[in-house]
Amino acid sequence: KMLINYLFISLLTISLVYGMPYRVPLQGIVGGKETLVILDNMGTRITHSIFFEDLKNRGHNLVYKHVDSPELQLKKFEEYLYQNIILFAPTVNDFNTITFQDIYQFVEDGGNLIFGGNHDLSANMRKFAAQCGIEFDKKGSVVI
Repeated sequence: KMLINYLFISLLTISLVYGMPYRVPLQGIVGGKETLVILDNMGTRITHSIFFEDLKNRGHNLVYKHVDSPELQLKKFEEYLYQNIILFAPTVNDFNTITFQDIYQFVEDGGNLIFGGNHDLSANMRKFAAQCGIEFDKKGSVVI
């Protein structure tokens, strides 16, 4: 029941944010506009185009990378390349060049993370979500 309430509140929050014009930037780090979008399906760029276009209109520089990309990196010369990560890769078990621990450390170091899941969430994504304090229902469950 708590999970259903959490999902309802999350969906309500998303509805409110997209249902009305807002003036406050959705970011934790002031001026943090460099945003890495990690996808397990590049078609998500099309299915979520309104969301991505809204971020671009707010000044975010979006860099899209597939989970298996050899160019996927969070740091260069020990400095983070991004202030924000959008992780829309619910089926990923492992990345090619980074780890879930790297993403967790990014958040611990003050970076922002948007995590997207679905009914087909992989075991490793569930573990990562749990490490971040997010709990999902059993695999295959849906909320209507």
